[in-house]
Amino acid sequence: MRYTKILLVLGGTLVQSINTGVVPFTEDSYALQAPQEIIKIAEQAAALVEFDGAYEVAVPKKAGIQINPWNKFIASAKSPQTKNFFIIINPLWFEGIPQDQQLFLLGRCFMAYKEGATPFSMKVIPYLFILGSIIFMLLLIWLLGKTPLVHKKKWIRVVMAWGTIYFCNIFLINNLQARLTNYIARKNDVHIIDMVVKKTGDKDAAIKALQHLDASIKKELKSGETFFAPYVTLFENYANALEILS
Repeated sequence: MRYTKILLVLGGTLVQSINTGVVPFTEDSYALQAPQEIIKIAEQAAALVEFDGAYEVAVPKKAGIQINPWNKFIASAKSPQTKNFFIIINPLWFEGIPQDQQLFLLGRCFMAYKEGATPFSMKVIPYLFILGSIIFMLLLIWLLGKTPLVHKKKWIRVVMAWGTIYFCNIFLINNLQARLTNYIARKNDVHIIDMVVKKTGDKDAAIKALQHLDASIKKELKSGETFFAPYVTLFENYANALEILS
């Protein structure tokens, strides 16, 4: 039994060691394995931010860019097939950036996945708003009971309170929730960017990389790619926020 446990521990360690670092990307209709020079930079970035999981690095095909315009630049996600983290990089765009900026952009992808792009506070916001709506509705029912409606059937007060909450959600609460969620998400993004800068020690390269990404998005938008309209000032704001951080 003792030797069996030892073998299981050794086997688990071996599996863990195999499932770390860059692993081959299986070519599909949308992307193929990245060239070695890009993989080497990705390995440097992963080591810099102490990312120790398995990951894949790919470059997009034409269909990959069509299905996701972010693939014109750099994008990352969890592979639904392999469950590995993967980064997809457009070499035509990426290779025109200095290496220190490349390291930051890749480091940002690794750090976001490592730390979690969605903070816990963002996950609980919907539940807090649901709880708040329930409490507000009960308060309204109680307040309506202090009016002449107290002599009416209780379901009338319930319907009136529910209707008030419903219209408040449409015209106020949903918008407030979206704004709060967006604020927390952007604040978390800046925090992740700052964490990468602390690892690279190169704030200037990070700012220039964000500005370059911002300029690329604005260029796409100007050429008629409306997909990027919601992000027109996003990376400009990140660069500005990073400039004022210590």
